[in-house]
Amino acid sequence: MSTNYSYGNKGMTSCKFCNEELTWEHPGKIATRKRGDKVYKETICNKCLLEDEYYANDCELNDYPNEYDII
Repeated sequence: MSTNYSYGNKGMTSCKFCNEELTWEHPGKIATRKRGDKVYKETICNKCLLEDEYYANDCELNDYPNEYDII
C-alpha cells in the first residue's frame, strides 16, 4: 500500500491550503483517505478545514500536533 502526502510549501507540518505551520497555537488535522491500495494524507489547519465540508464526510481526521507529532 503506497502513501501519498499533500502539505504546504513549508513542509509536512504546514497547511496544504494556506501554508501556515501547524503548532499548538495554530492546530489542525491530518486527513487520511483510502482509495483501493493507496492512502492519501493531507495536512490542513483548522481554519481551512472549516471552509471545506468534504473532509468531514470523506476522511478520517486526526489531530495535529499530537503528543507524539505523528503524521
